[in-house]
Amino acid sequence: MVAVTVTTQPAFQAAKPTIVFEKPYWARRYQPGYDVSADGRFVMVKENEQVAAAKTVNVVLGWFDELRRKAPARP
Repeated sequence: MVAVTVTTQPAFQAAKPTIVFEKPYWARRYQPGYDVSADGRFVMVKENEQVAAAKTVNVVLGWFDELRRKAPARP
């Protein structure tokens, strides 16, 4: 997140951005992980380090059949 000083008179001018804080804060494309309260404070969702490190998703098909074989129903 960066902050930029802006002036509008006599013409629009933006100063060089300065870093306010850096990740890891949760965000999705087109859905920021923050909001700004009426008094100007930020409310943010901090990203879990384990979730941030996850790079793969394992999908297990047919797991219920395997469960039945390994743990048959009791009479």
